[in-house]
Amino acid sequence: MCPKRGVCVVYSEKRKDVNQRTPVMSSNYTIKSSISESLLTPFQVEFIKKVHNRYFKASKLKRELFNYWDTYFPGNSKVDGKVIKSLKHYDDLKKRVMDCGSFTEYKVAIGSDKIQLVRANFCKKDKICSACAVNRAYRQHKKFLQSLEVYPYEYDDDLLGKHWYYIVTPVRHSREECFDVVYNRVDTLRKAVLMQMRDMRRGKSNGFWSQFNGGMGSIEITYNSNGWNVHINWLVNSDYKVQFYEFVDKNGKSWYQNKRLEAFLRRFNDSYIHSISELSFSNRDEIRDNLMEVLKYVLKFSNLEVHHLVYLYYYLYRKRLFFTFGNLRALDLESVDDVVIGDNIEDYEDFVNLIYRRLSDDTYEYLFSY
Repeated sequence: MCPKRGVCVVYSEKRKDVNQRTPVMSSNYTIKSSISESLLTPFQVEFIKKVHNRYFKASKLKRELFNYWDTYFPGNSKVDGKVIKSLKHYDDLKKRVMDCGSFTEYKVAIGSDKIQLVRANFCKKDKICSACAVNRAYRQHKKFLQSLEVYPYEYDDDLLGKHWYYIVTPVRHSREECFDVVYNRVDTLRKAVLMQMRDMRRGKSNGFWSQFNGGMGSIEITYNSNGWNVHINWLVNSDYKVQFYEFVDKNGKSWYQNKRLEAFLRRFNDSYIHSISELSFSNRDEIRDNLMEVLKYVLKFSNLEVHHLVYLYYYLYRKRLFFTFGNLRALDLESVDDVVIGDNIEDYEDFVNLIYRRLSDDTYEYLFSY
């Protein structure tokens, strides 16, 4: 049903099957509405084209993924009884992911540029669908910004008045180590960090992580010449300033580290390289910029080679790659299905451009040269 106080424009995609080559955008979507497309403003038409184009780009990657899956996992070899319970389950998953974005519904205002994406058949499989990965990250970003505004009234505390830090904690790894070894090392690190924070609240710890009130974290996974690179991006807040010093490597590149954090990381395969930087939360643009470093994890995941992606889709079943803790835990950023996407078009477009730039940003890769 179309929302009130607006005209509904519905587009559906003409596609016979999930293996069909995606045609050009102009002939792929048909308008299903009582109004003429000529009534839309150029801005509204351009926005709809951008939405559809994003799903076309995602469809190409997903076709490659399922072609590999079908070729190298023939018949019942796809079925593991847990992630893929039957061949029908796999076929349903494939259809759902490949049909993602084939139906979109917009609320437009006649006589102005206002437009809102109100409904679509999103597959919500953000680990293998980059379009849904963007949607999920945007919803988390939006929910966090909304929470910052109401937090002082609900919890009698001001998150914006705290000191915020972005921390990257990789672990030492080698090309010969398989993924589960590196991942388990990082997961053990994550649990140790959260335990230290809990012990602080019980008066049992004064370690590095004890000085933080809470935050959010994401496990980011990439693969390069050094093998599996699994690390955690942390966004944390504290009532106090954190001390750090400038570190310069043999190539002249510099970043900031903390002695106590280095000592903590030594417990995990003698890891020590890390990065810590203080953030500014003085306005929405800076907050959004800083959030990207944590929320882009889903895009990094979906950008892996297809053979890695299929393997990890099985391995990471029900494993948490994003988590909140301490004073951010109550925000429930993991659950974002109730957050409407696209109600602020300018903000959403800026977000999409920003997160895709983050996807190709490799400025911190030098940290992971263990």
